[in-house]
Amino acid sequence: MNVEQVTPETTRPVGRPILGQRWLDLTFLHWPADPATVAPLLPPGTSPTFSTASPTSG
Repeated sequence: MNVEQVTPETTRPVGRPILGQRWLDLTFLHWPADPATVAPLLPPGTSPTFSTASPTSG
């Protein structure tokens, strides 16, 4: 899997947008996740949050 760096600016050219999103169209989904698997995908200085008995990703 090729994961792009999280940066304030795009790391590659952006063409014409093909998708728009409004808050009315947004859904938050959460599912159990192993923190050791999720942690490397998070931005530097962050870690998985434990809000229940098991960590969730969303």
